[in-house]
Amino acid sequence: MKRRNISVACSVCLLLIALSGYYIYSRYCVQIDSKKELLVSYVKPIDVQIDYIKSLVNELPVIVKPSAETKRMLNSNMEMDAANILQLENFYSKNYYFIKGISIQDNLGNAFNITRDKDGNYIKDTYKRRLLKPLVATKEVTVNQSNFSSALPIFYKDSLVGNIEVDFDIASLDEAIYSPYVQKDIWPTAIIDANNYTVFPNDALIRLDQVDIIWSQIQQGNSGYMTHYVSGDGFSHKVLSYYKPVMIEQYVLGEIISINIDPDRISAITEFILLCCIFIILMVIAIIIANKITNERNKRLIEKDKNLDFLQTVFQKIPVGIVVTDAHDQLINANQYAFEALNYYITTNDIGKNIRQISLPTDFTDTTGESNEIIKCNIGYHGKDLYINKQQINVTNLSNDKFTINSFWDITKLEQERQKAVQSDIAKSELLSRITNDLKKPLERIEDTVILLNQKYPEDQDVSHVKESAAAFSDMMETVIDFADIESGQVVLDEIVFNVQEVAKHTMAMYKIEADRKGVKLYMNITNKERQMVGDPIRYSQILDQLLSNAVRFTSVGEIRISIEPSEMLGKKILVKTIIEDTGQGMSKQQLKNLFQLEFQSKSKDTSIGLGVIIAKKLVSMMGGTIRASSPSPISNNPSFPGSQFSFTMQCLPDVEVKKNLDFSHITSYVQINVLIISSDIHSIQGINASLNMKGINTDLYMYNSETEDLLINKLTIDKEYYQLVIVNTSDNSTNFLILNRIYENKLSGSFLIALIDRFYIKGDYLKAKNLEVDCYLQRTENRHEINHFLKEHFKNIVEQDIQKPTLRKGLSVLIAENNLLSQSVAKLAFNKLGYTVDLVTNEIELNEQLESKDYDIMLIDLQFPPDNGFTTVKGLRNKGYKQPIIAMTSTQTKENFKNMAEAGMNGFVVKPLIAENIKDMLLQWFV
Repeated sequence: MKRRNISVACSVCLLLIALSGYYIYSRYCVQIDSKKELLVSYVKPIDVQIDYIKSLVNELPVIVKPSAETKRMLNSNMEMDAANILQLENFYSKNYYFIKGISIQDNLGNAFNITRDKDGNYIKDTYKRRLLKPLVATKEVTVNQSNFSSALPIFYKDSLVGNIEVDFDIASLDEAIYSPYVQKDIWPTAIIDANNYTVFPNDALIRLDQVDIIWSQIQQGNSGYMTHYVSGDGFSHKVLSYYKPVMIEQYVLGEIISINIDPDRISAITEFILLCCIFIILMVIAIIIANKITNERNKRLIEKDKNLDFLQTVFQKIPVGIVVTDAHDQLINANQYAFEALNYYITTNDIGKNIRQISLPTDFTDTTGESNEIIKCNIGYHGKDLYINKQQINVTNLSNDKFTINSFWDITKLEQERQKAVQSDIAKSELLSRITNDLKKPLERIEDTVILLNQKYPEDQDVSHVKESAAAFSDMMETVIDFADIESGQVVLDEIVFNVQEVAKHTMAMYKIEADRKGVKLYMNITNKERQMVGDPIRYSQILDQLLSNAVRFTSVGEIRISIEPSEMLGKKILVKTIIEDTGQGMSKQQLKNLFQLEFQSKSKDTSIGLGVIIAKKLVSMMGGTIRASSPSPISNNPSFPGSQFSFTMQCLPDVEVKKNLDFSHITSYVQINVLIISSDIHSIQGINASLNMKGINTDLYMYNSETEDLLINKLTIDKEYYQLVIVNTSDNSTNFLILNRIYENKLSGSFLIALIDRFYIKGDYLKAKNLEVDCYLQRTENRHEINHFLKEHFKNIVEQDIQKPTLRKGLSVLIAENNLLSQSVAKLAFNKLGYTVDLVTNEIELNEQLESKDYDIMLIDLQFPPDNGFTTVKGLRNKGYKQPIIAMTSTQTKENFKNMAEAGMNGFVVKPLIAENIKDMLLQWFV
């Protein structure tokens, strides 16, 4: 691994060096190209200078003119004309630094020379040539190592009359041409041949190498670039030279411009070396780090191998079955426990097969998605039931491969013990429920007898004591029934809107008379702001009832106080705290310790506070709260009566306020209100319809079924401005919400108020209704107070005084179907108090005969009416077309009973034993 790291690091380093070298070389070439352009720019002005020198010679024949009389350059005295001499001197002066001398010769051999000495004085000499030098008719150039001579013919009227010859000093000429362009690191060079060249500045001995190659190219008339060296006193530089031939008549000379490229070359080399060093250092560091990582990785791999060995051992030895499958349900692995537990179905030979092709129990393989459940499998050679707790988890690894891990463990013994315990608890609860139900019948008869006795002997104390005992016994039976229902899991909390303070005040009012009789002050301390919330007001009232009954029972002096503290937000819920304090006899530490234990309550004697606190604790726990008890009470100052304090909390949901942009300020009377009642059962809405009509409200009834669903939506769309309130009250829960959903989806729910009467309440219905913009949620049509409160809340400009207080219609014909003679007497007595006479029947045959002989305004029927029950009897009547109101008489108010009442076609119920006030409230719904 280390060699591999070194090899990879070296390869990467060499690649980086090669790329860097290529980049640096490319940049160096760009710099050289820019130098080439610079050299060419220097050559151009030099060429201008050379062209100027070449043109100077051509000026002389024009400057020097022969004498017109003699047609010669010189006169008889062999002297030049003064004007010509002046012209020559001027020419000489302009170019004195490279002209050595000027000679003039005519066709007779007469000659005239002009030179300058070192002081700048002109020296003129005239002589006669001994050897007559023939005149040249064309321009001739002579070049040697130090001189450059140019002879030009002088013509006069197309006749050759003489020659003029100019001698140039090559060194001075080169100095004049190239010196202006000498700069640092730039060397101009004039070349005559391979051995004769001058490098400027010529104050030092500077040499170029490879001049012979350059001169060879110049002779061939080529120009170009060459990289070579220039050396001098103590230096040597690599230079880039640009060479070019210069033609002076038939002679070929050359010029070279050289520029120092050492800085660029050295910079490129230095940069390359520096980068190489950096890359090498980085390579070394990378190798060190890679080796360190490799070492750490090797350590981790070794540790991982150890851990894998350990996990493999755990995987195989752990007393939990593990079966692993892939995304295609292929069996990947299973541990020893799984093979042993499922050995009748799965073996090591099944690995790689589709798990559904292995004959595993259906319950084991049917689970989809992640789950945690207890399943029952018939596994084993002898057909024994195996209960396993199976958890299924979906896992995706780093390679995006999906696996499913099925883990399970045998809980057969635990499940068998649990089932035995459950069966035992169920048997106990059923026995307790059966006993209490069996006791309710004689208790009802006792209550009926006491009512009759109290009516006959209202002043008899013994009858009053019996009445109190019967009421206490009835309360005790209700407590036992509640306990049995809670233990058997039959109690389900409601979620409806209620006001904590109102419920507490109502509950406290039930104990006001008893507290006043004992001289105990009973009052409420409210520090909580009035607030609507969603919860179970009946169970909250039941908790208060249990705790208040004990407080009144054990307090003989002083006071009892109920305090409701400010509610707190607990996430999305509201935490409500209630405190009951008294100045009663208090409790000992041992009593407080065992207060909420059933065993203690069963063994305790006269100091026991009964099942009430047990029921209260169970209800508080169901409502997500806690309950505490302490003694002495904070409000007690008497050591003889230390008192007790109970505090409990419950969790509720905030009331969801439905906001609608509806303006009912113009409505000042109930007769201006139009209501549409949607129902699928005419009997279920008779009560609510009568209550609304009694106020003067206009009601339209719409009988709903699946075929009229679209017609209903069309009607609501057309008449949405006409109706102020729509009430939904059908024969089943699903139909209610189907209608509400259609109204909501068609965006009609904001056009009017919506009330839902949900007789088949299921937990969560209230919040579901609020999400569908339902404004009023009721569970029974009998609750006229909530309807009245709802109307007052939304139609605030209606003056209630305009509505006369309702009175019952006289002369009602009433039929009571009851087989118990005492209950018949009590019912008859209650109706007699209201001024009505009743007819009584004891079975279904008598009932049918009575209905054939007489028409009744209303019928009351016991739910236990023979031969079957009241539900069956009423359902038969409705099937025959009987349309008058039918009211159930019952002592058991359960959701199951309410549901059966609605399905049978009953219009409501009254609680047994019958009381005149309750009957009056019920009759006011129909008969005003």
